Amino acid sequence: MHSAFKESNGIAIGGYPKAYRKFSTMISDRDNGLRWSQSEAKFFKDEISKIPLVKVDEDCLTSLTNSEREKFSIFSDVLLDEDLCQLIFRGESCDHAYRKSNAFGHTEEKKLVNHCRSVFYIGVKSKAYLYELRENDRLRVHDISELVFRKLHRLLHHASDETIHKHRMINKLSSTDEDRFIEKILQMSDQEKFETKKYYTWILHVTGESQYNRMSYFLSTSKNYSVASNNFAEEGLLYCAWIPRPVRFYATYLRNLLQIEHRLEEVGLPTYRTEPYPEENEVSLLNGMFPHYTVGIYSFSEHKLVVNTPLLLELGGDGFGLRDAIRIIHDGIKIDQSDFEVSVELQNSSYKSWVCSDASGFSEDFDI
Repeated sequence: MHSAFKESNGIAIGGYPKAYRKFSTMISDRDNGLRWSQSEAKFFKDEISKIPLVKVDEDCLTSLTNSEREKFSIFSDVLLDEDLCQLIFRGESCDHAYRKSNAFGHTEEKKLVNHCRSVFYIGVKSKAYLYELRENDRLRVHDISELVFRKLHRLLHHASDETIHKHRMINKLSSTDEDRFIEKILQMSDQEKFETKKYYTWILHVTGESQYNRMSYFLSTSKNYSVASNNFAEEGLLYCAWIPRPVRFYATYLRNLLQIEHRLEEVGLPTYRTEPYPEENEVSLLNGMFPHYTVGIYSFSEHKLVVNTPLLLELGGDGFGLRDAIRIIHDGIKIDQSDFEVSVELQNSSYKSWVCSDASGFSEDFDI
């Protein structure tokens, strides 16, 4: 899967190694602190009922049929079941979005149509995938080598003089030299190293640390519709997607890092002191937003929600009902990506690399 994402073995999985899945059994099955409030759920349902629902049809947008609207209503009701998934949103300016997908057209609707075609096939990826793998500052998702942690230590030191210092979120860093830092890391199990790397890279991502910015493999989203809409309500886009539970297999937020934080405190390594920007309700997706878990894209200028085309194909099956909706939320939307590497959508995009994830949870990066 590429942020661009490629589907493998028919199931889109979030890209964590088997070791992580084993380690995660030590954590509660409930996602700490990541739940819908009733007001958020009601707000989303009310919004969906009011806005026009459209689909990509040839080179234009057309309204959903009555049958499609009814089935989409069933699906959206299931999306609000907090025990099944977490609904997430991401806002983006049209200019920035269209530059990544290289969407073009003589009208705004045509640009939106081409952008939707791209997103519904290859997804929305993190910044790391805008660069080739051979660039030496790239941090691979599953790399837990000593070299990676030495690079992380230097980034944390730089951050302590920049953004993170202002938020007072890192302690003991100035008193932990690089060799001592590495010595403590090497004493950890591979599972703990993976979690530790995720812990530190997440705070660098959320605080926007300048030297880490281009190598981040996280994509920022919010569980709050209004927060994600801020700054884009005039001419921007709002991506609507979901994360199957348990969320920790697909994304990161501070509260699901508490266990490794306690471990870091035990061995005397730097830890956070508070959550950065708690009002943003940040949920950071690993690698990016999979098309297999994307509901659609809302255009503020067009005042329409463009529903994911492959999702509509699945909703259109005979006898579609509640059980089918639950299956889609758990397994993801079925998307034929057999020609992914040579697809027009991938080749025309501005991405320089992509990621493939299989049903075992292992993911691997490739250059385009």
